[in-house]
Amino acid sequence: MKVIKISLVGLFIVALGVVGIQTLGVTFLNKQIQAQLDQTGLASFVRFHDVSIDPFTLSLSFHQVSFGNPTYPWLIFDSITLNKGLFNNQVLDVTFQLNQTAIKKLSNDTQHLMKMAGLTELAGNGRFTSLQQDQHVTSNMALDIKGLGQFSLANQMKTQLNAALIQEIRTDMLASMAFGQPEAIFLIYGDDITFYDIKLSFQDAGLIQHLWPTYGNENNIKKIMFERLKSDTHTWGLAEATSQRNVEIAKTLTDYLTSTDRSNTQHLEISIHPDSPLSLGELYLLSKDKQLADKTNMHVAIKP
Repeated sequence: MKVIKISLVGLFIVALGVVGIQTLGVTFLNKQIQAQLDQTGLASFVRFHDVSIDPFTLSLSFHQVSFGNPTYPWLIFDSITLNKGLFNNQVLDVTFQLNQTAIKKLSNDTQHLMKMAGLTELAGNGRFTSLQQDQHVTSNMALDIKGLGQFSLANQMKTQLNAALIQEIRTDMLASMAFGQPEAIFLIYGDDITFYDIKLSFQDAGLIQHLWPTYGNENNIKKIMFERLKSDTHTWGLAEATSQRNVEIAKTLTDYLTSTDRSNTQHLEISIHPDSPLSLGELYLLSKDKQLADKTNMHVAIKP
């Protein structure tokens, strides 16, 4: 009986210690995070209701996170969790959850996009991981949006920057988006980051039907879409409008968008594997010159 009492007291002390660590840790982190937001000028753009910390894994979770205007933000996340903690510069592992956000609660820009996609509420989840080994960084992102589809992005890059500056890149990327100037990241880090592998995949779960509800397999509809995609491929900087490369990409995209199996078994995959690593600045210039597909060995395919 005495042993049991001692064990219970020990467990109680441990429990108090855990609660104490959580309370002190959360208070400290709240102040540090708010100070960081103030320092980077993002305090008016990023808000969260509260933060919690797992004392055993040191995973950090932000709850009710919103980006943009305080009244009508761009996005509202139910939670964003840093699974590797806040102080691991080499490994970033973030999971996030979107829980049934009504369209009327979001900004006009987001509402416009949601209406185009046929959505009345936004729900989904995702995960982003990034591993840095010396100058090499491997990143993966997976996103599943209810009623739209599943997206994934994987890339391998090399950077001339140290671990501390990698954190600055993440902050600058967020800031450039916040101020509506995403192209600024190309100018700031154009020569410091090079990519040697990028892969993007998409599996439809309703998005295409919302965007092009009348499209089917009829020949005249496919012709209309094909011509439109030829123009888009040129506009996106992938290839010259009259090139064979343009025709090949537009045909593959048309085949996927008009396929009856795209929601069940097929996904669209776009990958680039340049002969030698290309910097952000070089990729930007290639798109301006309409040579992105050829110079990066881009491959567009429908996968089972």
